[in-house]
Amino acid sequence: MPEFKQNKGQVIFDGECGACRALKEMAAKYDTRRKLEFIPSQSAELESISPHLTREMTGEAFYFVAEDGRIFRESRAVFEVMKHMSGLWAVLGRVLSLPGITLLADPLYRLFARHRHSISKQLRLED
Repeated sequence: MPEFKQNKGQVIFDGECGACRALKEMAAKYDTRRKLEFIPSQSAELESISPHLTREMTGEAFYFVAEDGRIFRESRAVFEVMKHMSGLWAVLGRVLSLPGITLLADPLYRLFARHRHSISKQLRLED
């Protein structure tokens, strides 16, 4: 694997989803060390982020590309982002990253992802 280094973890999210944008804003607020870069999947230059990501992949799930190039998806990506946040969010991210947790969390993540636009509308986060 080629050496990969970047200054910030890259968060690839659905920029057309109101709930996703709201969660991104919350994560940015608690990213006090400014270690995260938020990129809407619709405008992401994926080939410059990672040759292993495709438009289809980022259209279906939330991704986090760590500073060392490791790629996380779905709930594990959420937990990795939390580790970069301040306070209890970082602690919670570490706990939720323990082996086995994603086996339980990924089905819930997928349920949210499938219904993210209707959830956003119900929360009045998009038209």
